[in-house]
Amino acid sequence: MQHQVFSGDGKLLEEVQKTSTRHPNQKDDKDHRFFFSQNLKLDIYADSNAVNLMADYVIEESGYNPKQELHRQEFRRHIIIIILNLSKCVMNRQWCKIPLRNNAFGTGKTYNNLSYKHFKRAIETLERLEFIEIIKGANFSKQAVRSVIQPKSVMHGRAMYAYLESIDINEDYVSITKQAYELSESDIAQLEQDRRDMQLINEFLSTHSWAAKSSINRIYSKEVGRAGRLYCNYQRLPQRKIKIRENCLIDGEAIVEVDIKSSHPRLAVAQVYGKKLPRSFYHDIYIQTGVYEGKVKHYCQNAFSCSSREEALSSFKKNHPNGDELDFNAVEECMHGLYPDLPYYEGWSVWAMNVEGEILKQVMLDGVKDGIVTLPVHDAIAVQERHEAWARERLTHHWNSIVGVEACELG
Repeated sequence: MQHQVFSGDGKLLEEVQKTSTRHPNQKDDKDHRFFFSQNLKLDIYADSNAVNLMADYVIEESGYNPKQELHRQEFRRHIIIIILNLSKCVMNRQWCKIPLRNNAFGTGKTYNNLSYKHFKRAIETLERLEFIEIIKGANFSKQAVRSVIQPKSVMHGRAMYAYLESIDINEDYVSITKQAYELSESDIAQLEQDRRDMQLINEFLSTHSWAAKSSINRIYSKEVGRAGRLYCNYQRLPQRKIKIRENCLIDGEAIVEVDIKSSHPRLAVAQVYGKKLPRSFYHDIYIQTGVYEGKVKHYCQNAFSCSSREEALSSFKKNHPNGDELDFNAVEECMHGLYPDLPYYEGWSVWAMNVEGEILKQVMLDGVKDGIVTLPVHDAIAVQERHEAWARERLTHHWNSIVGVEACELG
């Protein structure tokens, strides 16, 4: 049975549309771009009329009129995939990176399910119609050209909403990006366990519905144990300023997200000192320094994720709300006074992310056993509201068990 995936009204979607544009200088920022997905498709139960009408218009304007209906339908399939990726641009406020060279298409290539001729024809038509903004990438001899696109006027109403009703399945459930070393026996054992676990999780979730449905993937960076968070399309939907995720549904029911309070500082203090971080940690630092809690949080994010103090300070100044060096110094002095041995300026966060990934994976496996749909959201878990108590108990249990200190505190 298919259920509604979103309970919000049209005003929320209009707000997303108004704020969706990204500037050209943001196109290479990893937080503001994603790579084109060839696996995006409309759910068979989705209201696809608006998308189909748009596809018909693009076909007509392209001038492509093949004798065989099969070729026309194949071109239509490419257009619909592009429309869904453009809808994702709007929802996530991101550029979409695309290849514009034929060596990225075909059997054994990155886009093995797409035709370069159909893809190029569709992109050129959308550009000519001024439906998209495109910035073409440099021409490399051995690589596909990585250009970027985002909608200019094409995404409105049901066509944009279509992304919430889409499905994006990537069966490479476990991967290592930019792997540059030979795997050890323990690495291989971990990957094999991950693949069994993620296969089980994704098989269970396949019969359930939620907004921007996709596979759940565990992704390591460079080596096993580094990063290792769980990822899905749902977690990228807007939530802070525009409450899209808050209005999403699992199997037609309202969702609640249960998160770990001050996740990385909490984990660092537990591992180094064997202590439980106070629930009011950010507020306590504010009282001592006069620096707003949001800036205290940004200091911690930068101090634990950056590899040098200079890098952390530079990043801190760019965070919203913008901080200055005086704020940075004040929080730094307070933090170092309270917890001098924490892993500041060592790029430690990539290892913390792996612990978070393992914790959420174990909670999701419990969900499979208990018949409860769970979705990962970085350091949080999303469940139906009626399962909130279950999620809190399971998240606390696995955090304490994996970290080895009873120091979990939930938001």
